[in-house]
Formats: sequence, C-alpha cells, structure tokens
Amino acid sequence: MLNAAWLDPEQLQVMHRTEALGVAYDYVRLFTGVVTHLPVLEAGGEIVAPTQPVFGYAARRGVLDVGGGYPAGLDRIPARNRRFQTFSQASAAALVHTLAGSGEPTVDGFVARVVEDRGFRRKVNDDLQARAVHGEGPWKIQDAESVDIRDFL
Repeated sequence: MLNAAWLDPEQLQVMHRTEALGVAYDYVRLFTGVVTHLPVLEAGGEIVAPTQPVFGYAARRGVLDVGGGYPAGLDRIPARNRRFQTFSQASAAALVHTLAGSGEPTVDGFVARVVEDRGFRRKVNDDLQARAVHGEGPWKIQDAESVDIRDFL
C-alpha cells in the first residue's frame, strides 16, 4: 500500500527541502502502471484516476543491503507481494547501529548523534555506502529545485 498526499506548491517545497532534494534524494515520476489505484470505499470509489501520475523520492545513494543483495521494508508499511523481509523501526535502527560500528554504546545514543552531528552523519552514510544496493527504478527523475537544505545534510 502506498500512502499519497496532495500537496500545494508551498507544501511540495517543504517536502523537497526535508528530503534534501538533489543531494540525498531525487524527485521522480513513477512509470504508469507501477502503482495501482485501489478504490477508496469511504470516498465513494476511485479518488484518483489510474492514469494520473504518481511522484515520489528516490535515494541517490541506493538502499541498504540487509542480506542477499536485498533491501528491507518497514513492517508498519503494508505491501502486497513484497519480495524481501521486513523490520520494525527499532530493529532497523539497531541493524544500522551495528553495521556502522560507530562506538556509540546505545541505539538511542547513535540515533541522537546521527541527527545532531553533521560530520558523524556523513561518516555513517559514507561507511554504509559499501552495503548499498543500486538499481534502475521504475521511474524518471524530474527537474525540480529546492532551497535551504543545509539543515538536512
């Protein structure tokens, strides 16, 4: 299942900023047919035409290989026909803490340091790059710009 949000231009700029557009993520348009539009009974049926484009964000540095060349999903995000394992948010954070070998004694301390310390965050990202899975996604990168993303790098 994919959660969708309809954003006005100002809200979209906020999303671009928080996703560090052009540095951490690209703004992409998914190919037609990649996302199916299920009826929303509470809304009286289809609220989006199946031909309406779907946009999202794709990580520029790939996704973390948790084993066998596959990424993992978060178990709180339902999906049909998922091809790989899932983790809880806590388990995913613990795995990254272990793989990063940061020296931080606790997962909570590790997460706090990643959030607060830009240099540490970059080092963790660089160290994990060797475990990244890269591939061509079912999308096309869109021309988009964002301003003032420094806080998120």
